[in-house]
Amino acid sequence: MLSQILIKYSSLFLKGVDKNGLRIFLESSPMYPNLLSAIQTLQYVGLDCNAGQCDWEYLEKLGSPFLLHLKHDQQEILIIAKWDNIRHSLKTYNLKNKRWDITDRADVERFWNGVVIYTNDRQTRESNGWQFGIFILIIFGISLLAAISLHHDKMAAIYYIPMILGFVISCCLYMKSDMPLGGMIDRLCNISTATDCERVDKSSYSSVVGFKMNCLALAFFLSQLAASTITVLMEISGNLSSLYSISAAAILPMIGYSVYGQFKVGKICPLCILVAACVAAEAAMFISMSRYSINIKICVLWSGIFLITALTLRLISDYRSKNNEHAVEEMALLRLKRREEIISLESTPIKTIESPIWFGDKNSPIRVTTVISPGCNHCRKVVAEFIPLLKTGLRFRWDIVLGATSKKDSQVIDRWIQKYLSDKNDLFKELSVWGGGKVPNLPSSDLNTGNTKISEIKKSFNILILGMNISGFPKIILNDRLLSSIYTSSDLEYIITDKVATLK
Repeated sequence: MLSQILIKYSSLFLKGVDKNGLRIFLESSPMYPNLLSAIQTLQYVGLDCNAGQCDWEYLEKLGSPFLLHLKHDQQEILIIAKWDNIRHSLKTYNLKNKRWDITDRADVERFWNGVVIYTNDRQTRESNGWQFGIFILIIFGISLLAAISLHHDKMAAIYYIPMILGFVISCCLYMKSDMPLGGMIDRLCNISTATDCERVDKSSYSSVVGFKMNCLALAFFLSQLAASTITVLMEISGNLSSLYSISAAAILPMIGYSVYGQFKVGKICPLCILVAACVAAEAAMFISMSRYSINIKICVLWSGIFLITALTLRLISDYRSKNNEHAVEEMALLRLKRREEIISLESTPIKTIESPIWFGDKNSPIRVTTVISPGCNHCRKVVAEFIPLLKTGLRFRWDIVLGATSKKDSQVIDRWIQKYLSDKNDLFKELSVWGGGKVPNLPSSDLNTGNTKISEIKKSFNILILGMNISGFPKIILNDRLLSSIYTSSDLEYIITDKVATLK
């Protein structure tokens, strides 16, 4: 819930917030879920936020939305709030209903400990991406109905309405877990205290013989649309009566299992009810079409499309589940690696290194040294991940030590040193391109091989590498500690951010 609150608060000020990156940074923090981890996360995504204590009257002076820290017994929560200058009252944001509600002062002060997180960033217009996507689906359905009306008659289009509505609703049910809290679909799923689509979806009753019910629902209506389109194009008659005969056969077991599952869970899923209603409407229409014959070929066509679609959706679902499990494991490992005691255990103290080639903040107490070689592909990845860190504004010094494993590497090092001595920004640009793997490691034809300064710097690099007694590249050093192989360059983004936050 904390990650959802911070995502929503960040989206009030920033466009295109990396929701997954925010969640990983927050939940992998050794301090999660305390207040400091929330502040660091907001700073990580780019908000210039601060925390302090104030009284109720001071909230009126805060010009942009803020976060209030509430504490009750052992529970601590953050709520998004803003001051309404027209009504001279506090408004809090309801994630479920996606709206600002006026909140009574007494209700807040009973749990508020005076701590507020605020920012001076300007508020941006809220994004409605998911609502737009659903709108596109509806437009698609209306367009399909219009096409059917032109091809047949207007009355025939009415019979396609439950099929198209069922497709749109099953799409929403299938993608529900990816939709933001407080959106249109989320509000429908939580329209009362008795409804909760997520709880029903996560229950053991949401699967049948290994297939998720939302996958089966989407496959059911998508197969109907595909089979119907094929039969209309091939001008095969009796397509709807044949397709809806399947709905008539499936409606009783489908509704029975759905009602039983929701009864056992103790919650109602409005989307599931709407899907069942569409199938029931199709079954009712089939009864009214009883004078039409059933085309077995159309039923076989639907069965084949349904089987392929259901299996595909199951593979996608299994893949996403494995990815989620892997992400949870990676997050737990990252939380462990960010702890200071683990950093100390998984590193070796070495002498202070001051490379003649460096970027970033010269006087920063946070010093990161990378030992890389031009011929090392893993080193490219390290460079590609470190350069964006400097561009984010993190204040640290990045020292680079260059090592050669071949004559070609030595020539490239000569060229890089010469570029740095001429203009360090030129080397920074070339490293950016090299990190992306876009240029070959070829020596420059205008290299000044007689420059004694280049030879001295190369010699100093060799002495540093020999003194560290390392084998292989790349190596990463953080504040005079040589990190073990369990740490990668991507981990340093979080560790550096932690260290920057402790200096504030």
